Amino acid sequence: MSFSIEIVPPSSPDKVPDYEEMLAGLADLQPTSVAVTLGAGQTATAKEASLATLARVQNQIGLPAVAHLTGLYETKASVTAFLERLRTINVHQIMALRGDYQADRQVGDFLHASDLITYLKTQGDFQISAACYPDGHAEADSLAADLQYLQLKVAVGAERLISQVFFDNQVFYDFTDRAQAAGINVPIVAGVMPILSSHLVEILTTKMGLTLTPTLEQLVSRYGDDPVAFRQVGLEFTQRQIKDLQKHQVAGIHLFTMNDLAATKALCGLN
Repeated sequence: MSFSIEIVPPSSPDKVPDYEEMLAGLADLQPTSVAVTLGAGQTATAKEASLATLARVQNQIGLPAVAHLTGLYETKASVTAFLERLRTINVHQIMALRGDYQADRQVGDFLHASDLITYLKTQGDFQISAACYPDGHAEADSLAADLQYLQLKVAVGAERLISQVFFDNQVFYDFTDRAQAAGINVPIVAGVMPILSSHLVEILTTKMGLTLTPTLEQLVSRYGDDPVAFRQVGLEFTQRQIKDLQKHQVAGIHLFTMNDLAATKALCGLN
C-alpha cells in the first residue's frame, strides 16, 4: 500500500512557518511520494514557488516529488516550458488536473484533464496521475457520466488515480467497485484530508457536494463551536477512517496535509 502526502507552497508570509516545519518533518514521515500543489492559472511567482518546493523535496530531502499541473489556463508552449523545468530538477511524476473555472480568465489549449494527459504523453517519459471523484464530480451529469470520463483519462495515459476527499469510506469502496467493473485497472488511491475544523466540513460539503456521515454530522453539532475540541475529535475521526481503509487493503492513501505537521504525524502514528 502506497502512502503519499500533499503539501502547499506558502501563499503569504504568515504561512511560511508551517510550510518550513512541514518540510523539516517530511523525512520522518517516510512517504512514498510528495505532491506539491499548483492551482489553475497560477501566476509565474506561484509556479516558481512550486518548482522550488519540488526541487527541495526531490534533490535535498531525497523523496520522490510529484508536480501538480492544471491545464485549463495553460497553452502547449507554457506546459512544454514547465516540463523542461521539471526535467532540470529531476522530477518525472505529474498530477494532471483540469483546474477550476475562473469567470475572468481565457481558457487555453486544454479544456479537459484528458486533453492535458494526451499532450503530456507526447512529451517524454513522465509518470502521470489523475483525479477521481467517489462522490461524483460536481459538474458531472451523473455518476455514470463521470465514470465514462474517468475511463477516458485512463485510456489516454493516466497510470494512477487519486481520489477527491470523501467522508464515508463506503462511498469510496462502492466507487472502486464500479470503476473496476468498468475496466479501470490502474491503482485508485484514497484521498484523505484531516477533518480539523467544522468550517472545513462546511466548505467540503457545500462546495464539493460530499456525503456527510451521521457520525461527522453529530461531531459538528456537538463540537462545532469549540475549535480545540473539534480538532481532537476530527483527528480521531480521520484516524478511524484511515484504519478502515488499511483494513480494506486499498491501493494507497494520499494525505492532504494542509502543511499541518502535528496532525500528519498523529495520523502516521508518530505522535
